[in-house]
Amino acid sequence: MRARASTPSLTVKTVTSLARSAAPPPETATGIEASRQLAPQPEVAVETVARPEESRPGGRRFGSLVHAILATIDLGADAEAIRAASALHGRMHDATKDEIDAAITAAAAALDHPILRRAARAGKGSLRRETPVLLKLGVEHR
Repeated sequence: MRARASTPSLTVKTVTSLARSAAPPPETATGIEASRQLAPQPEVAVETVARPEESRPGGRRFGSLVHAILATIDLGADAEAIRAASALHGRMHDATKDEIDAAITAAAAALDHPILRRAARAGKGSLRRETPVLLKLGVEHR
């Protein structure tokens, strides 16, 4: 019973990791990698936004800053509204000037993506922002 109780009942993965694992493994895959090859993976589309600058800040604080901006700003926001939101959230996240400047660029690029343009046209009543999405892949019996 102890062994059964210590076995996880759920395996949680991010969409990005699912998309990466859907790529064909190298021909030399053995063990765990070979078993992943046999497991069916859902088709997951990952949308990306081109980064105009080669180097920019990264890490949890920067990611939290960008997501906070995108969670609160109007999807039709102009450059001034993006700058104002970035300044506010930058202070809340204790971000550096470089992080705030990069977050402005990242948020503007995200808001310019066709999916967010379409979301902006959908109207506030039919839009959920920064909402976790779950995909149940089936039940594993161990």
